[in-house]
Amino acid sequence: MPFIRTKICPPQARPGALMIERPALERALGAALTTRRLVVLCAPAGFGKTAALARQGPQLPPGSAFIWIECDEGDTPAGLLECLIAALEPHDPPWRSAPEALLRAAVEARRPTQWRAVQAELIHTLAACDVRHGVVVLDDLHRVTHPALAPALDALVERLPPQWTLALASRDRPALASLARLRAAGELAELGTDALRFDADETMRLVRAAGFDAALAGRVHARTQGWPVGVRLALQAAPLATTAPIATIATREHTADDDGGDGAAAPPIDRARFDFLVDEVIDRLPPPLRQFLLRCSILPELTAPRAAALSGDPLAAQHLDTIERTGLFAARLDDVPEPTLRLHDLFRAALQARLQRTDPVGHAKALARAAATEPDPLRRVDWLLRAQDWHGAEAALQAGAGALVAAGAGNAVQRLFDRIPPAQRSGSAGLEWLLARARWDWDGAAAALERVAVDAGAHDKPQQRLDALSRRAQVLSGANRHVEARAQLAALLADPALAGDALARTLASAAWMELGHGDERRLPALLARLLDVLERGQPLATWSECAPLPPYAGVPGLRPLLWRFVDGAERRLPDAPTPLRGSCQVLRGWLHLL
Repeated sequence: MPFIRTKICPPQARPGALMIERPALERALGAALTTRRLVVLCAPAGFGKTAALARQGPQLPPGSAFIWIECDEGDTPAGLLECLIAALEPHDPPWRSAPEALLRAAVEARRPTQWRAVQAELIHTLAACDVRHGVVVLDDLHRVTHPALAPALDALVERLPPQWTLALASRDRPALASLARLRAAGELAELGTDALRFDADETMRLVRAAGFDAALAGRVHARTQGWPVGVRLALQAAPLATTAPIATIATREHTADDDGGDGAAAPPIDRARFDFLVDEVIDRLPPPLRQFLLRCSILPELTAPRAAALSGDPLAAQHLDTIERTGLFAARLDDVPEPTLRLHDLFRAALQARLQRTDPVGHAKALARAAATEPDPLRRVDWLLRAQDWHGAEAALQAGAGALVAAGAGNAVQRLFDRIPPAQRSGSAGLEWLLARARWDWDGAAAALERVAVDAGAHDKPQQRLDALSRRAQVLSGANRHVEARAQLAALLADPALAGDALARTLASAAWMELGHGDERRLPALLARLLDVLERGQPLATWSECAPLPPYAGVPGLRPLLWRFVDGAERRLPDAPTPLRGSCQVLRGWLHLL
């Protein structure tokens, strides 16, 4: 026996290995192995194909034979036959010809008729074996590339005696001509990624078995999407005595919060997961597909047009079809207008780590290309930050921050802004003002906005200067520096260049000053002028900034103007909930009450 003995020994769970029972999978697989002619487990690395099959041996009915053959690169049909002969020996097979002669005939076979004679002898012996039921497992079949293997397996399965089942475990779908016929005849059982991945309950039980708090199971399951090796590696990466490390692993990604976090960055990936994915998956992909995935790993969702634009590969649609067909750590999204795949979180993280390590310049370019075509402002800014394009990130954040704050994503804006190194910030009145609102740091914002206004004036940017001063007037009022605020507002309203959102903001601030610290009789004129400016096409973010406060409802002469604001804002509101919609509903309620 020139091969290693363990090649025909089913793998055993190592002591201390993290294991749980999987009744649904084991029932389905057990039924298939005892009733079907051919069973195929096809899934990428780490989905537990080997473990699922190995657990079936002891569960077969008494008197059954469980034959295990581990395939290796370089195996031939004759070599696998030699393994099968050796694995059958404990069951005392009634060979009509000496096994040595059969092996010699297999090695020397050059014509189909010679192979058929070898196969006939093998099938006759299997039929005559005194076993209640027999299962022959070929594990890791994808490693064997010999061209004669598929025809040999087709011939074997076509004539397999009824008390025997052939089980194949592979990362690629076996290229057997008999699959379609066996499927139609009900003699084929196929188990893929959906059958092999952990469901939420199984993840929960594994987390508990590992000694962790069950509250973490949801995070771990969402993180790994039920990928068995991902769940185990995440749990094994932390000491069993505490839940803190796994909590860190489960939440280490910059996640999307309820207030609209970016959620676009791939998570950090620990060394064990990275080595497994690189060695067992990424490096074994065909080079064109591997390069395509590396370039597109920036994107959380892949469509053919966008993947083609990002990768420069005209075969993007073909690659996506291959990824979906082979179950390569991707899921197809439903209810979207065009075919879309989402890469598995950990697989995407390993791809990005590999790209960043081997081609950091290409990684930065891919981030920039992804940002250029990304409609979501949070993702766009995140990718620019990861590419260290500080000015581009600040410009994109400034352009989208108003709408994001109006949509309730102020905390996400704050987090993104904090990721820009202070030395790289160019100074933006809009961002300083928005962040002041998030921090309630009115005095700090007043000083920052004054610096922005002075800098804009020195560089002959009059509109930026007026924008900064109009925002400074607002924060002065918020800081209860009313004398300075009134002086700033008077100077602004006297400037004929004041227009657009800076004018609207100034009028809104002046109205607020009159309500609390001035003459309420001036309010109707200020509010009417504000509405004229807003209705000339100001963006929704400006409407949100200038929303009248509920106390206005009790001021004589303002009711028609307040209804005008509510009606105008609600005509422009999107269907989604926003702070402005809430402001309008509150104001509408006060108008009905008073």
